[in-house]
Amino acid sequence: MKKKLKIAIYSGSIPSTTFIEHLIHEVAQHHTVLLFGNIKSKTTYTNSNIKIISTPYQKWQYVPLTIWRIVLLFFKRPSYIKAAYKRAKQYPTNYLKIIRFTRYIAVLLYEPDIFHLQWARRIERWTFLKEVYDCKLQLSLLGTQITVAPKNDRALAQSFQIHFPFVDQFNAVSEHTVNEAVSYGADPSRIKVMRIPISAQAVEKFKLPKKPKHQSIKLVSVGRYDWVKGYRYAIDAIKILADEQIDVQYSIIAPGKVSEELVFQSHQLGISDQITFLMGLDQDELFESMQKFDVLLLPSVTEGIANVVAEAMALGIPVISTNCGGMPEIVIPGETGWLVDVRDAQGISTAVKQIMHSSESEIQLIANNAHKLVSSQFHPSRSMTHFIDAYEELMTRKEVI
Repeated sequence: MKKKLKIAIYSGSIPSTTFIEHLIHEVAQHHTVLLFGNIKSKTTYTNSNIKIISTPYQKWQYVPLTIWRIVLLFFKRPSYIKAAYKRAKQYPTNYLKIIRFTRYIAVLLYEPDIFHLQWARRIERWTFLKEVYDCKLQLSLLGTQITVAPKNDRALAQSFQIHFPFVDQFNAVSEHTVNEAVSYGADPSRIKVMRIPISAQAVEKFKLPKKPKHQSIKLVSVGRYDWVKGYRYAIDAIKILADEQIDVQYSIIAPGKVSEELVFQSHQLGISDQITFLMGLDQDELFESMQKFDVLLLPSVTEGIANVVAEAMALGIPVISTNCGGMPEIVIPGETGWLVDVRDAQGISTAVKQIMHSSESEIQLIANNAHKLVSSQFHPSRSMTHFIDAYEELMTRKEVI
């Protein structure tokens, strides 16, 4: 019988993202999951293997709680208190010293076998655990935190170079992300490519697409308003198509306030009637809405692997994506989708016309290939098994000196 591990899945917030919550539930079927951080909303887990160890923001809560944890730790591992204090005092303000100390005490009291940190930019806070006890550190390499942030922040890049060598295992969403991490000092032998699973519901809702009728086409993009999403280039592409008298409608589904820059751009180009800005939707509504469109367009400047593309493929929606980050690992031209250069409005418009000129059987073949690919690589039943196996392998791995 395998040893039951204590695994801290740390994002700092409880509850966390959809993926992390799914990971928590799956890992708890086999091991104890420790959740450290601030409770953002009331959360109840029915599995007794999931334990919440909160660190409140309010002084009247965290002070007595931290004192009690210090007392417990004093009788268990008094040297850990000194280690927590030594690390926390390195922060520049008293507030940060106190906040970090309270979080360090909580983690050290429960002494997880594996500390799985979700956000790369926070790695400098936690490598000291390796000096305190035999803790295995795992780091998720997700999105712009590894592909964009260190390029724009020299201090972050230097932090990665200092702390990545102390990480026992990385999980990356794509080979592109692996290469980025290696450039900052990560040991490639310690990196596993593990896809972020999509909802099984997306796979189950698959249906073959129909060819757009009457020489009109409806495109949709999904994702937050951010320059890295490349929406300005998509709007430029709509202008090119409109000038060629092609009946095209483009919608952006995104949470939060609509980007004034994009609204202004569509008005300036005289295509505001062809651009629609829609509010973010919950998952069920989003999938239903996406399937009303002919094409999912990802015009991003950079990505790891965009989950919305994998979801679109699962649903049976043809995909046009820019050749950024890890996207060419799943969007294979002529096989699973259409791939265009980054910041290439003309390329996007050409891909749209290629879809319009393709036969229904050609479109359906590509959609079916895409569905098979994401079903094999992104289905939660397979993806979560990879994470559990990785945890267990990490604990038995022999380090080569």
